[in-house]
Amino acid sequence: MNSQSKRVNSLVSNYFLEKQPENTHSKEGDVKVDLGAGNPDLPPDRWVKNVLRSSIEKPNAFQYSGYGALPSLKKAIASWYQLKYAISIDSKREVIALSGSKSGINYISLAYLNPGDTVLVPNPGYAVYANAAIIAGAKVKYFDLKPENDWYPDREQLQELIDDSCKMIWINYPNMPTGQRSNAKVFKEMICFAKQHNLLLCHDNPYSHVLNDHPESIFNYSGIEDRVLELNSLSKSHNLAGARIAMLIGNQELLAPVNKIQSNFESGIFRPIQEAAAFALELNGAWDSRLHKIYTGRREIVYRILKELGCYFHRNSVGMFVWAKVPDAFDDDKEFSGWLQQKLGLTVVPGSAFGSNGYGYIRLSLTASEGQLKTVERSFKN
Repeated sequence: MNSQSKRVNSLVSNYFLEKQPENTHSKEGDVKVDLGAGNPDLPPDRWVKNVLRSSIEKPNAFQYSGYGALPSLKKAIASWYQLKYAISIDSKREVIALSGSKSGINYISLAYLNPGDTVLVPNPGYAVYANAAIIAGAKVKYFDLKPENDWYPDREQLQELIDDSCKMIWINYPNMPTGQRSNAKVFKEMICFAKQHNLLLCHDNPYSHVLNDHPESIFNYSGIEDRVLELNSLSKSHNLAGARIAMLIGNQELLAPVNKIQSNFESGIFRPIQEAAAFALELNGAWDSRLHKIYTGRREIVYRILKELGCYFHRNSVGMFVWAKVPDAFDDDKEFSGWLQQKLGLTVVPGSAFGSNGYGYIRLSLTASEGQLKTVERSFKN
C-alpha cells in the first residue's frame, strides 16, 4: 500500500470529522441537543423548495449546467449585494458561484499560492484557511485574536509576522467562532496593511445576515479593487447549507485564476440548485425578519443556560454562534464540553478546536429549537 502524501500528514485536525459524530448520540442511540456544528436545522423558504422541485422536472435538469454560473444566479447575487450592502457589482465579471465557500477557500489558495509562500491565518479561526494553504504547498503563520483586543487583529503583531514570503491574509467578520462584529476601523486597517505589503486580503463573510442589524461587506470600505476578495454564502442566511451554494466577489483580474482552478474541479453547479438559490436571494425582508425572530428567541434561552452554568459571555455578538468563557470550576474547555455532554446531553464545541487562543472557551450554535433548549434549561431544576 502506498503511503499518504506529506500534505495529508500536515493538515490541521478537523474536530467535526473526528469528534462530532460520536458526540451527537447517547449510549442508547438517542439524538441529544446538538449545539456543535453550525448546521441550520430550519428549512429554506417554502417557495425556494417549490422552485427546486419544479426545476428538477425540467428536461435539462440533470445535464451539465456549464462552466460558470447561470446568468440568472449571477444577476441575483449582484442584486442582493446592492440591496443588502449598497455595493454595485458587475454580474458578468465580478461574481463566481461556488459549491460552498469551503471550495472557494481552496480554489483561491490553489490559484494564488506557490510552495514556500506564507499565509496569515487568524487564531482562533476556521481550520480550512490553514488547510487550504497547506494543500497548496504554502506555509501558515497564525496571528492572534484575543479578548483584550476584542478579538480583532493586532496590527503591531502582524507587522512582526510579515516577511517577503507572505502572499495572503484571511479575516472573517462577523467572526467565527467569537461572534465579534465587523468594524470599520479594522477593515480599513486591514485593507491598508494588504496594500502596504502586497498581500491578497480574503474576507470570509457568511454570518453578516444572522442576528445583525447592520450587515457589512469589506467592499463597503475598499470598492471592488485589486487586493481584496470576499466570500459569502446562502448556507446560514437562507438555510441552504446542504445545497452547497456560495459566491466569491472580486474584480475580473483577481477572479480569472480562481475560475480556471474551479473549472478543473467542477463541471458546473447542479442547475436546480442554482435556480433555487437565485430565487432565494430575491426574498423580501419578511424572510430575514422571521429568521431573526427565531434566532433571537433561541439565543435568549442559550444566554440563560450559560448564566446558570456560570459562563461569561458578551450579549452584543452577532451571527449564529455564542462564544462563552468556561467557568473557573473546570480546568479547560474540553473537560467542560465533556461534562455538558454527560450531565445535560448538550453538545458544544471546545474553543481550542479553533486554535490555541480558543482555549478556555466554548462555542454554541443556535441550531436547536426553543423546545429542545428549554428542555436543557429545565434540567437545572431537576
